[in-house]
Amino acid sequence: MPIKIEPGKRYHIYNRGVFRQTIFRDDDDRIRFLDMMKRYLRGPIHPLAYAVMPNHFHLYVYVDKVDDLDPFYRNKPSAIGNTIGHLCNAYAKYFRYKYKSIGEGAVFQSPFKRVEVAEPAYRRNIVHYINANGYHHGMVNDPEDYRFTSLQELLFPCVTPYINVEKVLADFGGEAAFKAEWQRVRRKKGLNGQWEDIVY
Repeated sequence: MPIKIEPGKRYHIYNRGVFRQTIFRDDDDRIRFLDMMKRYLRGPIHPLAYAVMPNHFHLYVYVDKVDDLDPFYRNKPSAIGNTIGHLCNAYAKYFRYKYKSIGEGAVFQSPFKRVEVAEPAYRRNIVHYINANGYHHGMVNDPEDYRFTSLQELLFPCVTPYINVEKVLADFGGEAAFKAEWQRVRRKKGLNGQWEDIVY
């Protein structure tokens, strides 16, 4: 049974297309998903990292603490996780309409999966893992060349962010510390055994 999405915690959220089908077929699809993410994850769930790949997505998110929750979610905490479900449903509706697949079955393989991210080292590692996803899946030779991860927002302040950049950088000890650690990871290209073992 999936774990509950609870106030004050962080999670790695991921899902993929049913039968591993391509569900983000072009840049417009990926941008649409990110725009939907920005709309649906304004509270109580907020994104810290993301990767939108051809047949799946990854999100690293934090949930507002109880005292910061809207009264609706404070009184009905089970509804917090529904915001992710609403995001997936909204994208599925868009996908079916665009590709004329209305009534032809599911878009996503299953309800989204989630893993709690608690330890400080795990928090840092999940950011690198997600931001290097384009490299992991052979889309690019360098993770920095893949446009649809949050890496661009963390490296270049001029990029309009979808994530809470300051909160991510704080886990690394600031912008300079993040960039230094990222360069160490980048040189190793994620082949040092520290990446999460998630198969798609």
